[in-house]
Amino acid sequence: MKRSKIIIDLVRNDITVIQSVNILKLLLQDCGNEKILNWLNKEIDGYDIDDKVPKYRKVNCNVIGSVRSGPLVIPNMNIPVREDCREFVLNYEVRNGLNSIFQLSLAEENSDKHQLELDMPLDYINSFSLVNGEIIYARRELGAYTFTNILNDIKPIVLDIFIKLEKEYGNLDDYYIEMNDDKKKQQVNSFIINILDNSINLGDNNIIKNSELGENNEN
Repeated sequence: MKRSKIIIDLVRNDITVIQSVNILKLLLQDCGNEKILNWLNKEIDGYDIDDKVPKYRKVNCNVIGSVRSGPLVIPNMNIPVREDCREFVLNYEVRNGLNSIFQLSLAEENSDKHQLELDMPLDYINSFSLVNGEIIYARRELGAYTFTNILNDIKPIVLDIFIKLEKEYGNLDDYYIEMNDDKKKQQVNSFIINILDNSINLGDNNIIKNSELGENNEN
């Protein structure tokens, strides 16, 4: 069987991750599995404030800010935070849709350090910081190529699913699969769910509620 063009194009980087996810949504429109379709829609449109995001969208960051202590203002200070809040404050959940992530990846590519900074709410960081003074400006400093890495993490997941679909249903170049064999459809759905659980770590519960420390979900 001739290899599907979508697979070759993805391997060669002739199409973007955004395009491949949208094509995958077309191919799986009749899969009948809410969890799979929810993942595709969330990746394309973005994750809501109450959604649990995949682990590849959770990134470490530093908090940098300006601190007023008496008459002095100390700029560009690495802000220490309480131990019980470090997981929430020093981790950033990227909820943007793929188009936005792609644009952010271009911005970090063009930045001097290949990383971006995001402003933080002052009331939030002041309530969790250990500084001796008042934080008057704060920002999250993300790691190098944060958004590019998210796209790179999605690519092999989509590629594995394409390969499975091709094996079960043949060439994918028509961008349509007639899933009229319930047994085969269930096997394919189980395979994809296994990829999502192992590579994405969504589990069965893909929604979490706001918590007292949930400002990290303002991001």
